[in-house]
Parts: sequence; structure tokens; C-alpha cells
Amino acid sequence: MLPFNAPPVAKISAPLASLKWNVGTVIPYSGTATDAEDGILPASAYNWEVMVFHKDCPTCEHSHPGPNVANGVVSGTFIATNGGETSSNIWLRIYLTVTDSKGRKGIDSVDVQPNKVDLTATTNVPGLEIVLGLGKPTPYTKTAVVNASLTVQALTPQVIGNTVYTFDSWNIGGGANQILKVPATNTTYSATYTSSTVGPDNLALRKRTSTSSIIGGNVGARAVDGNSTTTRWESLSTDPQWIQVDLGAVYTVTRVKIFWENASSKDYLIEVSNDSTDWGTPAKSVLNNNTFINEWSGLTGVGRYIRIYGTARTTVYGHSIYELEVYGALSPNQIITSTNDLDVSENQQLVLYPNPALNEVSLKGIWNNASKTTVAIYDMSETLVFEKNISAINNSGEDKVDISSLSSGIYVVKITSGNNTIRRKLIKN
Repeated sequence: MLPFNAPPVAKISAPLASLKWNVGTVIPYSGTATDAEDGILPASAYNWEVMVFHKDCPTCEHSHPGPNVANGVVSGTFIATNGGETSSNIWLRIYLTVTDSKGRKGIDSVDVQPNKVDLTATTNVPGLEIVLGLGKPTPYTKTAVVNASLTVQALTPQVIGNTVYTFDSWNIGGGANQILKVPATNTTYSATYTSSTVGPDNLALRKRTSTSSIIGGNVGARAVDGNSTTTRWESLSTDPQWIQVDLGAVYTVTRVKIFWENASSKDYLIEVSNDSTDWGTPAKSVLNNNTFINEWSGLTGVGRYIRIYGTARTTVYGHSIYELEVYGALSPNQIITSTNDLDVSENQQLVLYPNPALNEVSLKGIWNNASKTTVAIYDMSETLVFEKNISAINNSGEDKVDISSLSSGIYVVKITSGNNTIRRKLIKN
């Protein structure tokens, strides 16, 4: 029979259970180990481990590996972490396991809790949703671990009833979406939104269209002529096919109504874009459509162009729409008031060339000799990207504008001189 071997005794001396930590805090750890047969055990007998524990309900406690710690040492340090959890119900558990010369083990552990604060989310319109780690309708309060990473998002746009709410500002400053650190004191994050009412007018009515294909005289314009029973757009009998409408300005599209002909789309996307090139995430994806009138509300697509992109047909014929109706609210600070603003102006004799342009564009035409002429260039999200004052242009003169710093894309050039304002579309290569 083997002689009795008492288990070694492990004792964590630091940290104490009373310690409170923030994410990023340097925590020292140390301990002792004795054994009845071996006496004081050497550092090589020590094995340390740190775990992150997480419990959001009485039965869902679990753990994840925490910071790496050195073994074979009596003491050391590690950096506290919350393991990336958005929950505040977390803690760190430090284990010390010691092993005597005959392989018997002794274990000690200690739990240390984080410092926590309350974060409150509010908006100027209660019920709008903003994200503090996780999104909920405002107002609400959540508890968070100090110095943890915090995702702050003001979701925009949001639609309640016939009103579109667009993010304007935070009480803390900065953009709609930010990644911050949880502060050491209770803090309120308040987002201000502006509102606009969805109008009763069909934004697509008699606007400019383009299509992937047509059959006979069934052109795209017939799908936005206000006649929902006899005139229509019809495509070739292949997939995919699409019809696109230039709304003439940037809108938050909240509702779309489609009057299909018998040759309808079974599967299709409703897409919104600022430049008719980058369509991003669809405002609506429709599968297995089997009705002739589709009306979709609660949409939040933002852009100047809308496209119905059919990927599968209900018949052997093409995709065909009697009428496409689009409803929404005008986005703030619009400079484009109609589709014609891109190509037609009060003064047809202004020339902008070359177009497309690479590094420089010239302006030449007839102007009144105003004391101040301003050239402003806007991107398709209506953001001012260039502005300069120039001398008044006349029949014999011209002025050049350096556009080499602009990214490739479509822009609107707005020239103001006296009481005259002229707009031109500019393509930058």
C-alpha cells in the first residue's frame, strides 16, 4: 500500500475579491503553495488561469478563456477584459492550481467584479431606435462595464406612420455611427432627428426612366404615365430585367406600389441608389409573388434612383408593369429640384467641357457681368465638394476649374451669377 500523500494547499493572495476593475486595468496576481510532505512548493509547481464568466439569466451561466497569464511563476500581472461581451453581468475568475512532487493537486480561485455605469439612450422623438451596444426603442437605460468598447448608432432614416425621421446630431457630437469607450460615470446619449412628412404625390409620375429592354412600343415611360390599366412597360422574355426611374432628387423612399400586367415578376428586388450605379442592400426583396398589385410600406431606402429588378418571371413572357408608384419624403438640403436640372437650365448657352473630364473642366458662355460668380460642385448625396469664385464669363472668355482632387463619379455643377443659376451634370473620370 502506498503511503498517504496530503494534497498541497494553494492560496491566492492577490487579487482580493474586493478589487474592482475596468477593461484595460492591469491586475497583479500572486499566491502561495505549501505541502505537508514537500513543504513550500517552488514556482514551477504553479499553474495560473483566468476565465471570463457571463450570466444573462439564472440558467445560462457560461465562461470563455480570459487573458493569457504566465505559469511557473509565483506572481505576475494581466490586463482585464470583458471578452467583448455587451452584457454587464460578467466577472473574472482567477484560478491557481499547484502540484506536489507526487502529482497531487490543490486549487484555489477568486472572483473579481468590474466597475459598472448606467448608460441612457434618448431621442427628441420617443420610440425612435438607437443602438448602445444593442438597439432598442428609446428611451432606455442599460448597464455597461467601464472602458469597454461601445458601439453607438443613430439608425437613420426611420419611418413612423407617414413621417420620416433623419438623424441630425448627438449631444456628444460626432457622426451617426461611432465606436467609443464606456465612460466612468453614468452618461446619457441623446440623438436629435429632423422630420419630414411623406407626401401624397407619386414621385415617379412622368419622371425619366431607363430599362434593361423593351418589346415593341412598351417603353419604360409607359409605366410612369399615370395610367394603371392600359399602358405598360414590357421586357424581353429573359431574366434578369429591370426598370429604373430618376426621381429628380434624393428622397427617403417609404412606399412603393406596383401594378403588374399578367406577365409579372415572381421574384424581384426594390433597389434605391444615389448614382444609379451602386445599388447596395435592397430596400425590399420579394419572393414568390402571385398577385397583380403589390404595395410595400415601411421602406427606408435613400436615393435619387429607384429600380425594380426582376430575377424570375411568373410566365414565359417578359416582366411587365402597368404602373409604378413611389412615395417618400425629400431629403434635407436638396439642390436638385427636378430631373431637368441636370440637362436644361435658364441659359442654354453655357458650355461645360470636356464632359466627361479628368483633371480640369472649362466653363464658357453668356453671362451678365455680375460682380460675383460662384461655381459649386455637389456629389450625388448633395454634399458640397468644391466651391470657388470666378470672374464673370462672357462670349469671348472662359474659366477653368481644377477637379483633379475629386473622386470618379457623377456630380452636379451649380453656377450662380447675379440672379442667374445654371446647373449641369458633370462626369469625372
